[in-house]
Amino acid sequence: MVYPDIARRMGWQGKVIVTFVLENDGQARDVRIHASSGYAALDSSALRAVERAAPLPRAGETVHIVMPIVFALR
Repeated sequence: MVYPDIARRMGWQGKVIVTFVLENDGQARDVRIHASSGYAALDSSALRAVERAAPLPRAGETVHIVMPIVFALR
């Protein structure tokens, strides 16, 4: 996952809740924001992270995933 440069410079942090359907072949489908961080840059980065991670481990069946992605500066 990439922490957007603008978010890092501005000190933006937050949690994005992403939902998607994980197909039995490991592909993510219908990737969406369920709850925004309040920052479009963080939300977009979270969506891209899920999309780029495919193919994911196979679940053996189609499942609906709700996943938090936390952006925190240390």
